[in-house]
This record gives sequence, structure tokens and C-alpha cells, in this order.
Amino acid sequence: MEPTVKLGGRVRDATLAVLPEGLKVEITPRSVTGAPSFDVKVQVGRAAHRFVAGWAGAGWPADVQALVQVAPDLDVVYAKKLSDGARSWLAERHIGWVDETGRASLLLESGLVIVREPGVERRGLLERPPPKRGPNASRRIVDVDSLIDQYTEAAGEFRKRQKVVRVHRLWANPLDVLDMEIGPGLTAMGVTWAVSGAAASTLLAPYLSDVTVVELYVDRSLLIARDRLASVLGGRVVEKGHRIEVRELPTSMSARGPKIGGVQVALPARVYADLIASGGRAAEAANHLREVRGVGPGS
Repeated sequence: MEPTVKLGGRVRDATLAVLPEGLKVEITPRSVTGAPSFDVKVQVGRAAHRFVAGWAGAGWPADVQALVQVAPDLDVVYAKKLSDGARSWLAERHIGWVDETGRASLLLESGLVIVREPGVERRGLLERPPPKRGPNASRRIVDVDSLIDQYTEAAGEFRKRQKVVRVHRLWANPLDVLDMEIGPGLTAMGVTWAVSGAAASTLLAPYLSDVTVVELYVDRSLLIARDRLASVLGGRVVEKGHRIEVRELPTSMSARGPKIGGVQVALPARVYADLIASGGRAAEAANHLREVRGVGPGS
């Protein structure tokens, strides 16, 4: 096995090779496991995308499986050249991948989407500008709709695995309570939070006639402190008959939507994905949001 510092350099180089030019990548070795794993930060403007990466050597299925077994929290697996079997195994488990041939498939909750392989370019999702050549030449998105659909699918799968805290409280108008009570209360606590789902769509692009359940994202520290959470929401934790659903904020990027009055709205792309996951009338509201707000990468 190569030294950790050298492997970190290979992870950094492989990451830069599949990103547009000019982006910054930081690699920090982890000491949590015995596996060669790293904390990766990709800076895109003022947005920082963070994920956990691991090195799987040559990239055979056995290499990948051994890595994931000792480092199950990986978001992305790197290797010299991932085999078809290894890539299929990772795709089934919704783990991203990047290899040193310049190929990549990565859909993160933060909104970072990287799809780099010849087949994708042939399908027209990405385009390489003609003046650029070589592995570091950047691609640009030419099929935004397809990438948004891929992000929505990945976000929906992630949502299914999230724990939900259900809270019941009384209110006459949930949006007024969000604006005047819940929002200011959460902000005063200094936690990162955002509203999604039907309530967010009503604030961004009104379509639904009423909001029956408010969907919130909050920091993990508050989510696990249920009594404190229930207190700031002005209700009590229940198993059913709830009016509020609370999930852990996937990343700080998810909370970077617009602030409307006292309400911090989630990133519109995240709101869209949550509405699609809910189905029914919520999915109709999602399509309305996409038309009105022009939901796209980073929106």
C-alpha cells in the first residue's frame, strides 16, 4: 500500500480531473479507520461540498468490497481503474466513484453532480468544449433536466434512509407560526435549519391550497435532543397524528435557499426533490416549482 500522503495526492488529482477548471480541492487524511480514507472538500464559489473518500487500489470488486467493509461511511470510492463489476456493486449501494482514467459518477446531497464517462457524453448529457483537450479539459452540462432528475432520484433514496422525528402542535396557520414563532426560535438557538416540502413550495411558488404537514431540516445536535426540539417547536413528540416532520439536515448547503420573512427555506432543488418523493399533489407542486423557479444545479 502506498503512503497515505501519496494516495491523498492521487485522490486530489483524480478529483480535479473530473471537475471544471478553477475549482479548489482539499484532501485531509482520516484516522478513523485503518483504511486509506480522506475528507474531501470541493470549493465551488462560496459553496463547499464535503464528502468522505476511500482508495480501492486497482479497482476490482474485491478491492472495493474490502474497502467499504472497513470504512462503511464512504461517500465516494477512488481507484486506478474501476472494473464494470466494481462500478455496478457501488451503484447498487448508492456510493459514488471516481477513477484515474477520468471517469466518475457522483451525486451528493450537497448538490455536487459529476458524471464523466464516454457513454454519458454520447448520450448528450455533457459536452467538452472543442478548444480543450486532455484529461483536465472541463465539460459543461448540456442536459440540465437529466442531471436534476438524477439528483432527485439520489435525494429520494437518501430521504428513505433518514430518521424522522414527528411533532404535534396546534396552529391556525402553519406558515404564520413558522414565520413568527418556529423560525425565530430556531434562529435564536444558533442552529442551522430549513423548511422544505409543501410549506417551502407555498413560499417559493404557491400551488397547494393548504399545508397539512410542515417538513423541517435541523442540525443533528438538535434532532437527537428531542425534548429540546419539541420545546422550540411548541409541541410534543408523537408516533402519529403529527403536524411537523423533522429530519437531519443533509449538509449545510441544503439550508442555503432564500430567507422569506423569518423562514429559512431549503435549497429549491432540495425542495423539489422532497416534493417528488412525497408524490400525489406534492409532485404536482414540484413540477410547478420547477417551471416557476427554474430549478437547476446549485439553485
